[in-house]
Amino acid sequence: MKNNMFFFRADGNSKIGTGHIMRCLSIAHDIMELGGECEFVCADDTYKGMIEDNGIKVNVLGTVWNELDDETEIFARFLQSENAGAVLIDTYMVTAGYLERIKQICHTIYIDDLGQMIYPCSTLINYTLYYKDMGYERYKDTVMLLGPEYTPMRACFRNVSHSAINRTEPSVLITTGGTDPNNYSEKIADSLISSIDARKYRITILCGRFNENYSRLALKYSDNPKVNILKNVYDVTDIFLNTDIVVTASGTTLFELAACSAPAVCFVLADNQIKNSAAFAEEGMYFAGDIRNDENCLSRICDGVNYWINGKDIYEKYSRNLRVKFDGMGSRRIAHYIMGLSEK
Repeated sequence: MKNNMFFFRADGNSKIGTGHIMRCLSIAHDIMELGGECEFVCADDTYKGMIEDNGIKVNVLGTVWNELDDETEIFARFLQSENAGAVLIDTYMVTAGYLERIKQICHTIYIDDLGQMIYPCSTLINYTLYYKDMGYERYKDTVMLLGPEYTPMRACFRNVSHSAINRTEPSVLITTGGTDPNNYSEKIADSLISSIDARKYRITILCGRFNENYSRLALKYSDNPKVNILKNVYDVTDIFLNTDIVVTASGTTLFELAACSAPAVCFVLADNQIKNSAAFAEEGMYFAGDIRNDENCLSRICDGVNYWINGKDIYEKYSRNLRVKFDGMGSRRIAHYIMGLSEK
């Protein structure tokens, strides 16, 4: 690697949510803790303030987040001007031509969980449970960091464990991630309230950064003492650990819940969550279906909540299984690998 400066290329907005930015931030913090230097490169300034609040410089390209081919030479010139040693690219918008060009300049790392093509990168990371089904045996010279042990997550998810479920007055957390354009959180909350003994349950709706429904939800449930609305919470560890059951979309949150061994009811909210939800269902999470087109998904979410409340033995087995696979150290392992590149 030419020098110790490491770059992250990632974006976040109301259409793609926050997952790419958050997992890169978790790796960045570990790089800095190990004595390395890193900066972010983004198409626009949507997340500039939040990233800089984490003590990391952001370079804005002034490009369009979903048209990467148009920014190829802009990004290439930037990396050359910075004498970049390596870059981690985390976006589904990447193309083979884009990666090939960037790889000519510096060591290029790509995070994959879709397997849409053979990615011409120097190092590939896939931390999903289904990585063995992605055909990676086709790669020849690419370094592979594969499996749940490379799941990037913040340090707050290390060495934590969910407590036993409160079966007297259980709490339920609803989250759809960074965005919720169709207001599924409200639909889920209303289904739970109408289908279970609402006097017995406490419900919290966690609105992400780009969730535009916060004011509506806060007003609607203002007179219901059993429903609480939270907005844009950065450190969710305590919430996960102190919530009995989490109802969540099948994105990055599933991995964080796994590290906490928290019981979850998951549903699909985007195409890139389909494989993830199926893999976690095999590990014991309760899968309710695709909320976008499955008319029975809401009722299965209610069934899933009751499944965890009534299944003490099921939860204990599930918790032990997840603690073995997810230890919260993935970001640190990736950071050690990246720091090792500077010695080559």
